[in-house]
Amino acid sequence: MRKILFLTAALAAISIQGAQDSARIQWKPKAGDTATLSMQVATSMQGMNIEVSLRSTSKVLEVTSETVKLEATEQMVDLKLNGESMMDQMPPDASKKTYTMRLDGELVSYTTDGQGMDNPRFEEAFVFTYPNREVKVGETWTRSRAADKEKGTVASKTTFTFLGSENLDGAPSHKVKVTFAETEGQTPMTFEATVWLSPANGDMLKMDGILRNVQFEPTMPPADATIKVTRVK
Repeated sequence: MRKILFLTAALAAISIQGAQDSARIQWKPKAGDTATLSMQVATSMQGMNIEVSLRSTSKVLEVTSETVKLEATEQMVDLKLNGESMMDQMPPDASKKTYTMRLDGELVSYTTDGQGMDNPRFEEAFVFTYPNREVKVGETWTRSRAADKEKGTVASKTTFTFLGSENLDGAPSHKVKVTFAETEGQTPMTFEATVWLSPANGDMLKMDGILRNVQFEPTMPPADATIKVTRVK
């Protein structure tokens, strides 16, 4: 009898462990959903240490059977040069972008109001595509993009790896490694990050990453930068 009970318990434990080793990674946006993110970007350029703090607020405007339309407003909160805040010398720079995306997160197009930074290569690096299916720990999925001279983007490939589920600030999350690399050009940009997603709807909760050879503006030389993103609400 004890052997039967032990075997039953062992099988139950294996079953539970198997369930924890996989998860459904899916984006489930709904019209009216909002999110506010806090972002910190740090880089060194021409002998200066630059720290930028941003706040981004997004709202899902429409969800169809194929696409998602959302609006994002970005505001600079602080700009530091070698540790000294320069915000009192900066003009207001709130910018607004409207994105059209597929239900797997793929970027279809976006428009901007002309304010703030518009960097198509930068946008490509941060596209997160969802497998929209059950994936096992260690399993990968990829995203490849051809060069588009009209849009100002180059060929690239992103690999996503499911690292498992873990608690983030006391709440469940899915942890994914992101490896992005441009596959052409003299100084191809790369981006490596860890992203934590909400199991409920796939929204990003947190991201820690590093950019290499990123060109923030056409007149600036390529540089490396760290980026940290935290969902505020």
